[in-house]
Formats: sequence, structure tokens, C-alpha cells
Amino acid sequence: MTNLTFFGGVGEIGGNKILLEDRDTRLWLDFGLSFGQKGEFYGDFMGPRSKGGIRDLLRMGLIPRLDGIYRDDLVHVPKIDDALRELGIEDTSYWAPQLQSYGDVLKRDGKSWLTGVLLTHAHIDHCGYIPYLDPRVPIYCSEVTLRVMETMDEISWDEFTVVKPWMADRIKRGAFPGKPTIRKGDEVAREFKTFTPGDILKIGGLRVQTFAVDHSILGAVAYLITTSDGKRVLYTGDFRFHGRQAEATKRFQEAVKGLEPDVMISEGTRVDETEPDSEERVQAECTELVSKAKGFVGVDFAWKDLTRFETLREAARAGGKTFAISARTAYLLNKLGRGGEVESDPKVKVYVPRKGSMLYSLGDYTRSKYIAGFSSDWDKGGPDTRHLKDGIRAYQIKADPSRYLVYLSFWDFNELIDLQPPEGGLFVSASSEPYDEEGMIEEERKKAWMRHFKLNPPDHELLHVHASGHVSGVELKAFVREVGPKQIFPVHTEHPELFKGLAGEVHERIELEKAYEI
Repeated sequence: MTNLTFFGGVGEIGGNKILLEDRDTRLWLDFGLSFGQKGEFYGDFMGPRSKGGIRDLLRMGLIPRLDGIYRDDLVHVPKIDDALRELGIEDTSYWAPQLQSYGDVLKRDGKSWLTGVLLTHAHIDHCGYIPYLDPRVPIYCSEVTLRVMETMDEISWDEFTVVKPWMADRIKRGAFPGKPTIRKGDEVAREFKTFTPGDILKIGGLRVQTFAVDHSILGAVAYLITTSDGKRVLYTGDFRFHGRQAEATKRFQEAVKGLEPDVMISEGTRVDETEPDSEERVQAECTELVSKAKGFVGVDFAWKDLTRFETLREAARAGGKTFAISARTAYLLNKLGRGGEVESDPKVKVYVPRKGSMLYSLGDYTRSKYIAGFSSDWDKGGPDTRHLKDGIRAYQIKADPSRYLVYLSFWDFNELIDLQPPEGGLFVSASSEPYDEEGMIEEERKKAWMRHFKLNPPDHELLHVHASGHVSGVELKAFVREVGPKQIFPVHTEHPELFKGLAGEVHERIELEKAYEI
């Protein structure tokens, strides 16, 4: 018997967490963060308290309440009983385990409960809660996706690929006597099993065929899963037909044409939209805007979106401008073996913001080493200072702003204070969606910056030029009809009702945490 249970991605954009159970095999199809669900309770600088392990997340219903999947240190903070005893705290309820960890179940049963995670790509709404899983849980993903997640760890102190266990075995005495200090112990590498799209995997009793697809991040994959009793489950993940890797999606389409799988789990972000998108159109529009602009030009897009990086690089080149890019994008390019696209191109420069003492000194970047150079490992060969030496700084752009196209995400808007763009400059929001893939854009605040620096005259509104990371409704419906699934579960969509008639059975109202037998 095979079951599918949905813990996220239902009636919302993102948050995919789908559990496939086939006899003794239990496999997550993505394990993502739900922006809408989290945003209902948290926002700005308020979030779940990490020092309490996963207790806040569990109590607020943000992660599945399941035994046998989470890190031991987040369920049972090591040596917390000793710390509480020394502090004279008798009420230990805040620290009482609320479920059994991966290690608890492994010790109890002699085998793990969870077989692994099948990850489609490295957007937070698909991978965001992986840091809470036990590091012994295998993560199956493309090699490119692993490199993206390593970059996320190295520049953001995340724990997607390396776990830093929490411990409470030191008592800090000083300004606040008796205050317990939670410290991070030795790092533990998470278990990854990478593949090249096209490979066929054996995961427990499942056969998994992998397909490269185009999306607004490199490394995206769709899966065809054959269960132990021969049932076929097609999981599309997120995909589109209009990016620079569109041929990959077309090959996927040809491979599954007429497949008639027992189940199809399909994204439907834009199922309500009838007009296909075009990356060529984005490049043409941005080229025209950049070429006509006489003064300062800024641009925003997701730093992991290398398709949009390439599009804007070409627009900058056509407009005779140097592209000042984020150090995060440069770091990712280098991680993927493409650092030469920055180092060898005089028309691409890494923008170096002021940090720390605000003097562009090496010590200002010890907590953000990726800004200084391509390597954040300063223990081997000393600090990498290539960006500090060869990058571009605000005062250089300020001296002649018409020579540059400058990357500025919302979180970089403080740089406008140093850049001092002349009145009448241009700012283009070129994210792959009108909202960021990794959270809602602070639209009103961005407009306030536009008004203050008199960008985008005369009304100082945001100028959006974008193509989505997702397939349009007309293309999606044609794709589903070609595949011919017996039943379809629409996820990653606010309009599941628009899938009606596309399969023998359409689950328009999926119930969360209900096991669907297939």
C-alpha cells in the first residue's frame, strides 16, 4: 500500500512538504517553509526562538509533528537537565521533549523511520526546513542544488549542509550571573546523495527517474517515482518553458508524454494566467531601459537566479555599462565553477559595500568573508581579497553613475546613501516574480526609497520587468493533458479548482495531514 500525506503546499504558493509512504520506505518530496503560514505569526525581525530547539515551531504548527525525523539536539538539548539543576529551576516543562527524535526512534527500533528527502530545488519554500532534520537523513538532490545550498550555508550561517549542534553544558557567569549559554558544538556534515539529472535512483523500495527542468534557479529537477507495487507518481516540482534552460523542460515533456501515471503532483503557481512569459522579452525591455538611461541605474533580482544575472549582464553590455553585481551572486558562480565569468570580464564587477568600521578594511569582512573574495575559508592560504582589490565601491560609482548597472536588493538599499544617485535615476525590479521567491518584497518601503532619492520620476513607482519562474496556465494545462494522469494533486497554487477536467480525478481540496491511498 502506498500513501501520500500533504503537510504543506496546499492552497498556497510554496511550502511543499509531501510524505510518500510505500511499505517500509518513507520519503519526503521537498521539505519547505511556508511563507504564508509563518507570516501569519511572524514578520520583520520577529521569528521563532532558535535557542529552544524546535519547540516554538511545533507549538505554532509550522513543522510536522512527527516522531523520528528531527535532530536529537533540537528535541533534547544536550545537558540541559544539568544546567537547569545548577540554576535551581524546578519547572523543566519548557525543555521537555514534545516528540521522539530521529535518534530516539533509531535506538528504539534498531532502524530509522525516515528513508530520506527527495529535493526538487534550493528555494526556501521547498528546502527551508531541512536544517531541522537529523543530519543522518539522506537528502537526494542534483549536484548543482547541493552547491547552491553550500553557498547558502557559507554566506548566511545556515545549516542546510552542515549541522552545528546546540549544547547547554556551559554556564556563563559575568554581567548576568547564572545565565545559561547555549553554545554550538562540533559541526556534523549532513548526508547528501547527489545525482546528475537523467539518472535513475533506487531509494528503499522505490525506483526514481530524474529529469532536469527549467526554473528561476539552477539545478531544478522533476521526478517519476515507481512504487514497490508498480504505481507511478509524477512530481513536477516547479518548472517553466521560457527560461534559458527551456530545452530541458521540453525534453521532460517529451519523456512523460502519454505516460498516464497513477498520480501526478503538479505545481500550479500561474494556472490562472493565460499568457506565456519570455526571458527574451525581459532582456529586450531591460536593454532598452538601460541603454536609454542617462544617469544612475539600479536593478533588483534574486541573487541565486543566474538566468536573470545572464539576462541583465547582456542588457548592461548592450547599454555600454559595467554590471556591478552582488558578492553573493559572484560566490555562487564560483561555487559552480563559473568564477571566470566575473574575473575575466572587465564589464562585470563585484560591488563591495562598507561593513564594520565602514573603511573597506579587511577586518570589516571577517563575518561576511564572501564579500572580500571568492573563498570564505581563510584558514587555507590566508584571506581571499580578490573582490576588495578588483571590485567596485560606492564612491567609484558615485563619481560617474552613468557607467554602471548596479545590483541592489531591498536589503542593500542602505547603499543608496553612499551611492548618492543623482535625481532622476532609474531603478528596475527584475525579480522572477512580482514578489521574491524567498519572501514578500517590502513594496511600500521600496517606494519610500524611490521617493527619497527621486528615482523613477515622475511618480517614483516601482518599475517591474520580469518573467516568472513558473509555467503559465495555458502551457501547464496542455502539459497535463499530454501526460494524462489518472489523478492529480495540485500543489503550490491558490487555484486548485482550475485543474478541474485535466485528469480522471482532481483533488481540488486536499486535506492536510490526511493519508491518501494511491
